[in-house]
Amino acid sequence: MELDHEQRRQRERLVHQPSVITVSVAVVAVAVTLYTTVGILAIVVMTGVAVGVYAIL
Repeated sequence: MELDHEQRRQRERLVHQPSVITVSVAVVAVAVTLYTTVGILAIVVMTGVAVGVYAIL
């Protein structure tokens, strides 16, 4: 009986830890994705503006 309880407690601990790791990894991945997307958009916009200004001049 006690063994089952201990195993259950260990299993719960194992279940809780990866979820925290998974959440943190997901948050980092989303942040990196947003950052790179914004960076690429900024580069595209700057390039477009530069080409537009160059074309006008």
